[in-house]
Amino acid sequence: MSKKRPSLAEVINEDRSHADLAVAPATPILTARKPATRPSLEAVPTPRPEPASKADATTQSYTKLSITLPEEMHEQLLDVARVRRRAKQPYQLSQIMREALGSWLIENSSES
Repeated sequence: MSKKRPSLAEVINEDRSHADLAVAPATPILTARKPATRPSLEAVPTPRPEPASKADATTQSYTKLSITLPEEMHEQLLDVARVRRRAKQPYQLSQIMREALGSWLIENSSES
């Protein structure tokens, strides 16, 4: 059976017992301290985070929608997102879809 490794407290105690030397140690000896007590999470009120940008504040008024796209259309959508990202424009797929659907609705609303 292998020998048990000494704990930090045991090593410190051993060092102190060998402190018969007249020379002071180069580094101070660390002692174990009790961790500071923290207030309970219930006692600390958590502030509500503010939206990071104006766009984040407006997303609360959106309705979530799931759609199914053909693979080819999805690839085209990803290509548009990559081009926009390189151009430092909004590149989220939902933003691109909102713009495309908005344009399509404007174009087709005049036909009715």
